Amino acid sequence: FQTDANLGLTGVISGSGLFTKTGAGTLTLTGNNSYTGGTRILGGTLEAEGGNAIGDQSAVIAQAGVFRVLDNETIGTLSGDAGTVELVGDLTTSTNFANTIALFYGGISGTGGFVKNGAYRQVLAGNNSYQGATQILGGTLYAVGSGIDSIPDASAVTVAAGATLSLARPSISSGITGINSDDETIGSLSGAGNVALGDRKLTIGGDAITAFSGSISGAGGSLAKLGTGTLTLSGTNTYT
Repeated sequence: FQTDANLGLTGVISGSGLFTKTGAGTLTLTGNNSYTGGTRILGGTLEAEGGNAIGDQSAVIAQAGVFRVLDNETIGTLSGDAGTVELVGDLTTSTNFANTIALFYGGISGTGGFVKNGAYRQVLAGNNSYQGATQILGGTLYAVGSGIDSIPDASAVTVAAGATLSLARPSISSGITGINSDDETIGSLSGAGNVALGDRKLTIGGDAITAFSGSISGAGGSLAKLGTGTLTLSGTNTYT
């Protein structure tokens, strides 16, 4: 779909085909869309409005331009080299294929939050500044941008039972560049899942009172607590 003007599309998009946005204009999707193919953004802005604008299992590939989420929206996975994501509502990813890995190098900004669901592996390697919470409800979220905020410093992080937050580089092809483990700062930590530090430091700040009953591991990894809040750790932790 190519447009250099600002257009709205209220009809329903269904089927298994690929939806591609090109051109410099803004295209706003407001229909109850159920397509299962990918969503590729190559230019301009694609806006998702209403909560069902993108198919829940659609792999969003933000290669350029802007993907703007106006309401809470569920997609399959998020990947891309140079696109950006703007969150007004929360963005949830949901693909349940454990062997799938999605790499996103762009930046995520806005007032919304990021929710990682499903068994797949999601890599965030860009500099992110979104103001909402970070919820890891399934699979693994890798926060591996080097020298940047893969997870914003003030974001409240929840890691649910069975899910993992990893600061270690994922075990994928060595030919993939731009992914390096690094120290990370978050606003708070709660939940019952797993935190894999590798050899990095996780700094937890903020003034919230939270509890984490999951496990924290990592050879050479460390944990730092800042802020006036209280963090209660009750799991079996093995980081050294």
